[in-house]
Amino acid sequence: MEEPFDLAIYYKDVKLYFTAGFRRPARFRVQVVVVVNAVELAFEPDNEGHYKAVVDEEFPDNHFPDPGLIEVISQRLDYLFKPGQREKLNQI
Repeated sequence: MEEPFDLAIYYKDVKLYFTAGFRRPARFRVQVVVVVNAVELAFEPDNEGHYKAVVDEEFPDNHFPDPGLIEVISQRLDYLFKPGQREKLNQI
């Protein structure tokens, strides 16, 4: 994981912090990797630029994060990585 940063979100009225960073799995593709419950979840933009979780492997049920949490992380990444928004990472 390159350029690690703390990703702060609100979920169920609690402010949570996750370690996140960037990964380049292919030449023209960049993923944001977020560590949730000791599991690295990769997010990448879809054709419309909205971040979606990419799950390449099977996780034990007790390690897979709550789908609602994944959605909130996706929304936060959408907000942070709109054009011109990257500088907001350190303002959270």
